[in-house]
This record gives sequence, C-alpha cells and structure tokens, in this order.
Amino acid sequence: MSWFSNFIALFYPNTCRMCGTPLLKGETTLCTKCIASLPYTRYWEYEDNPVAQKFWGQINATAGCSLLHFRKGAKVRKLIHKLKYKGNTEIGYKLGYILGLHLKTSPTYADIDYVVPVPLHPKKQQKRGYNQSDYIANGVADAIGAKWTTTIVRRNTHTSTQTQKNRIERYQNVRSIFEVAHPDTIRGKHILVVDDVITTGATIESCAAELLNAAPCRVSIASIGTV
Repeated sequence: MSWFSNFIALFYPNTCRMCGTPLLKGETTLCTKCIASLPYTRYWEYEDNPVAQKFWGQINATAGCSLLHFRKGAKVRKLIHKLKYKGNTEIGYKLGYILGLHLKTSPTYADIDYVVPVPLHPKKQQKRGYNQSDYIANGVADAIGAKWTTTIVRRNTHTSTQTQKNRIERYQNVRSIFEVAHPDTIRGKHILVVDDVITTGATIESCAAELLNAAPCRVSIASIGTV
C-alpha cells in the first residue's frame, strides 16, 4: 500500500511541526534538518552544568540537565507552545525521545529505573485535556529503556500561574503541592523527574523533594528547555 500512502501524501502531506516542510520517509514529527538545528545545551555531558546548579543547596539531586536553550522568539519556543496549548502531543514524545537518546550517552543516567513526569493538577489537566510532560516522559523512557509511570507522584493542590513570579514566589507557590502515592515503589531506585521547561526550577524541585522525602532513593532532573 506504499503507493497509496505516497498518493495521499501528495494532497495531505505529513509535515515537520517546526518548519512545515513535508517529512521524508523515516522522519516523524520533525525533519532531520530541524532536529540538527535545535539549540542543544549539551548539559548532559558535564555534571556542573547551569541546570544542575539551580538545585545545589536546595535538594540532593543526583543530576540535572535540559535538552535545549529556550530563548525568546526562537522557533523552539513556538514548538513548545504547540505542544502545551495546541494539542500537538507528538512533539512532546519526539523531543522526549531525542532527550533520552542523549541521556543514554551519559553514565550518570545509565541506571534510571523510572521516568516520572511532573503532574498537573487534575482540574488543569481536565481543562487542557492532557499533561504535556506525560508525552515527554514517555519518549525519554522509550529511548533509555526505563519504565514510564504517572502513578507514583500526584498533585494535590492547584496553584496560580508561575509566569510573573520570581524564584522565591515560585517556590512558595509550589511548596508541598505534590505527594508520593507509592513510596515502596521507589525505594532504592533511581528516578528521573521530567518537565517541559525549567525556568527557576521551583516546580520540578518541589516534585523531586517529595520523592526524596518519601523513601531512600536517587532523583535526577531533566527537561526539554531551560531559560
């Protein structure tokens, strides 16, 4: 049926979510050219990177990194907007998978047991229809061969938007909003907590802190973008 698929593609092409050009055979979601042009941080290559440093003295995280620089006006910013607000969840999985492939090259992330997305409050998720971090975490888990789960951590408090808050205000806004549902599951495990974008890191820090407090375990942090 490949001839039929090619015929349909002439009228309804599967296009790159970043540049809009038709995808070639073997390409999914993003074309090869756009993947190569993404503003990679390469933070997974060294432990004392700027993302990891955000959490020094705050929580005992094993490691931290982000895949991409998240600059104002950049195409990757529009890509994340499509993921979060336009229902293009396939972008989350694709970027998560790319992140996972890079994490596989780092010994620090070699023994991840569970990939956990930062959860949204149920009311917010119901309104949006999905949690974008679920798809990112799923992609990461598939790439590194770990388990992806949304049942270990849950959000028990709805918070106001973080957009106009400084670091202290953001931390106070998300303090103790998460709870670990199954502490025994994470005992002795290495957990990777994943979110879409790290700004001050207050939200993902609060999530990671709950995991560390719930049971003896190791927790690392990763995101697609960082400001």
